Amino acid sequence: MVLGRAATPKKNFDALRSELDSLREDFGSFVSTLKHNGSSRAELEEIRERIATLSNDLQTTGQQQLRKLEGQVGERPYTSLAIAFATGLILGRMSVRR
Repeated sequence: MVLGRAATPKKNFDALRSELDSLREDFGSFVSTLKHNGSSRAELEEIRERIATLSNDLQTTGQQQLRKLEGQVGERPYTSLAIAFATGLILGRMSVRR
């Protein structure tokens, strides 16, 4: 949907209405497909629980890795600073347009 400056409010409204109608049709098709494929509430709930479990696992792993990184930086602050500086320098050089 393109809403330009030259478009009138009526044209914008008509375009928006058209998009909403298309969205309703797509959603109806999606629901119909879900029913056709036999996806039941139990299956959807199982998928939701699996996603929640994976999300929690990912969060736990991320927190552990962050603590590990913080420990390494604490053990060798000057080395960490030098690595960060070199990385910034390399990325800066790579982003310069020639």
